[in-house]
Amino acid sequence: NYSKIRRVYADRSSLLTKLARDVEQGYINLPSTAIFSTPNSNIETSIENLNKCNGRFIFYQLLPEVMLRTRTRNVKDAKDDFVVLARFCYKDEKKQLDTIHEFEETYESAQAINWYTKNSFVYRIVNKAIRVANFNTLWKCRFFIADLHEQLQAIQFNEGRNELITVYRGQMISKDELNYINNHIGSYIMFKTFISTTASREVAERFAGNGEDRPLKESVLFEMKIDGKYTANPLSPVGTYTQFPDEEETLLSMGNAFRIESVQITGNCLWTIRLEIVSNVLNSPIVFLRKYMGEPTTLLQLKKFVLENKRIAIFIEMLIIPYEK
Repeated sequence: NYSKIRRVYADRSSLLTKLARDVEQGYINLPSTAIFSTPNSNIETSIENLNKCNGRFIFYQLLPEVMLRTRTRNVKDAKDDFVVLARFCYKDEKKQLDTIHEFEETYESAQAINWYTKNSFVYRIVNKAIRVANFNTLWKCRFFIADLHEQLQAIQFNEGRNELITVYRGQMISKDELNYINNHIGSYIMFKTFISTTASREVAERFAGNGEDRPLKESVLFEMKIDGKYTANPLSPVGTYTQFPDEEETLLSMGNAFRIESVQITGNCLWTIRLEIVSNVLNSPIVFLRKYMGEPTTLLQLKKFVLENKRIAIFIEMLIIPYEK
């Protein structure tokens, strides 16, 4: 069985370059938490079925603003928690430890986007915590999630980004996940993590690949139509804040939901999945909850709506403890 053999390299340098690229691509392709109502409910996937508006959906929609509410308390402790976690995760990698030290000494809230879009520990730890719903790790990332979400909010507000735009995201997903999406056209899905997209289809196609990982992975291009008036959580062009302005990057905060419009294969190896940001019809439960609970949402108010999920409730308790002191 040679399905896992992708290429044969004659020299060490080319092999190492390819391995480094594949490792970084692997972080981009890492999916999020489980798709509800699938047989393999504990397989990590990049989207979450939103046909039922449940407590978990509400939790991820409201989590960033709740973290914003608690950020003013014990900011240094929150940052220290994150740094200690990072050092533990990368205790054997000197290069990353040097970067963690730089972060500890120089980080400011206005640099959240720049740090998140670097090839560093920040992106990997934060998105991993959200993907696998590891609430202990998520708790330790609380200050950075709040900073990143707030910076995206500020850019969107200051630049008045409420127009209709189309952005793209290229990645590789499993065949099972592709089939699930294809069988649920018209359904609603949510990218739970912060999502990097680009205004350039060409750039996105480079990240999608050319089907080289078949049959294990399929190359996919997400084409997203977004009306800024209907976004549940902010999205902003961040090219001027990153180290790669030529990629024309737009960063979406966690918790935005989309409708699956179509799934089509382009050529022999690239699938195009067209998505459209949901209108306020789907977001109406969130709007209702915000009105009922008051603006801004508080931790105790959010807790009421997630008590049916004990793991989420425990995480809310972790946030409440320093808030009540």
